[in-house]
Amino acid sequence: MRRKDIFMIIFQMILLLFLLFALFVPNMFSRSLFSVILLISAIGISFFSKKIKITSIKKKNAMIILIILALVYVALLYLLGFYFGFLKVKTPLSVWSFFRFILPLTIIIISSEILRKKFLFQETIVRIKSLRINLSVILTYIIMVLIDLKIYTGIYDLTNLNDFLTALGFVFFGSVSCNLLYNYLCVRYDCKAIIIYRLITTLYMYIIPVVPDIYMFLQSFYRMVFPYIVYVVFDKIYINNVWAKSRNARRRDFFGNTIFIFGMVLVIMLVSCQFYYGILVIGSKSMTGTIDKGDAIIFEKYDKQTIAVGQIILFDYNGTQTVHRVDEIINVNGVTRYYTKGDANKERDYGYITEDKIYGIVKLKLKYIGYPTLWVRSLFS
Repeated sequence: MRRKDIFMIIFQMILLLFLLFALFVPNMFSRSLFSVILLISAIGISFFSKKIKITSIKKKNAMIILIILALVYVALLYLLGFYFGFLKVKTPLSVWSFFRFILPLTIIIISSEILRKKFLFQETIVRIKSLRINLSVILTYIIMVLIDLKIYTGIYDLTNLNDFLTALGFVFFGSVSCNLLYNYLCVRYDCKAIIIYRLITTLYMYIIPVVPDIYMFLQSFYRMVFPYIVYVVFDKIYINNVWAKSRNARRRDFFGNTIFIFGMVLVIMLVSCQFYYGILVIGSKSMTGTIDKGDAIIFEKYDKQTIAVGQIILFDYNGTQTVHRVDEIINVNGVTRYYTKGDANKERDYGYITEDKIYGIVKLKLKYIGYPTLWVRSLFS
């Protein structure tokens, strides 16, 4: 490697260590200070490295397409808001919020994309036997994911299970997906289009006075999948002309993409429990033999359906979601009382439940798939 390439790798390693330190000691670096450090890094590396000019004639078209897709991203979120409802933003647009949030985030996004462009065009090939690895590309990817993680540091309490899962799903997995797309676009169409796309899809929540009240895991899924949609759009327009393919190839692509998206939508609908069916991991042994600990159940949401003795239901039992079998049903003064019992328990559950405590009726059991969730929960117990 050339001396300049070695210097660039050293710079990336230093930046990587700084980001790790900033994540583990979040109170030391405010968002404003972090943005200034990134800006200085971007300016410094721009003076040191040679000027990179991407001569693709498709840059302007790519920018227009990305702006349209960014607006579609926000528009679809707000369309979902008409189903789930809206919330007022915690930090409405003001001079204070501009300097506290909008300006630092804008600087972070611009600086990180300048760094991405400089890093990705370094010839830092490392050979391991027959493998050729571009070390700079790998380091760039890790650095950009860590920058995204730093942006959200302080929003989530990582010692809390729900916040940890939210941060893992919305921030980390979303960042992994987004940065794969940004690296792909940067080397082909420059970083300016990416900057505008990121500004639109990030800052809308600080500018528009209301935001969709969407279940966080649905947002996580949306943030992970949308970059794939953007990639498919660019792949079809610029890389593989869809009309140059045979009819069978187009049909295979259509069905493959449709099945993938439908499968992901189905999973997130079940996990969110916001629709007609939901999924729940079993964490106790009270139904062992019928439903074991570590299994998952799919339930139909209760909406005044007829419930018979012997059916397994999901209900609220002293503040805990419980899955037990209906053992007896009694009507007292027009109020239906449901007495329940776990198949592995010797005695009935204490007392009874009424219709307002019932969440759903169990329809299907999935063996063993809940163990990863139980393992994560055990770390926080």
